[in-house]
Amino acid sequence: MEKTYQAGEAIESKCNRCKDVRMHVIVAMDEGEIVKVQCKTCGSLHKHPKAKKAAVARPRGARAVAKTVKALKSAAEQVQEWEGALNGKDMGAAKPFGSADSAVEGGLIDHPKFGVGVVQKLVAPDKMEVLFRNGSKLMVRSI
Repeated sequence: MEKTYQAGEAIESKCNRCKDVRMHVIVAMDEGEIVKVQCKTCGSLHKHPKAKKAAVARPRGARAVAKTVKALKSAAEQVQEWEGALNGKDMGAAKPFGSADSAVEGGLIDHPKFGVGVVQKLVAPDKMEVLFRNGSKLMVRSI
């Protein structure tokens, strides 16, 4: 049986300012639910954190499954395109991203976050389109 609270009563709650569980006074309620509390330690007034409800697994519909399958196929196609672009190239020869000589069409670059990529084309004076394992990215290049 759950305890019912009323405005003005004391309750333990996590304080947003103190960053710890402290004693609070209930300031506002709505339909039996605690809405706002005031910390007895620091005096801050804030929303009362609601108890998290357990996540309920819901069955996935055909449309959601189709979207997931489509996304997986698209990711697989991206990887195949990337592997095709790398075909016959030495990955050890990839230039570090940001070096002046790394921006050559068809050249390989090594990006710290995205890994090895193939420069597809040079765009504008300071950009390049690079194909990585997880897709194509438009990036700034050194001139």
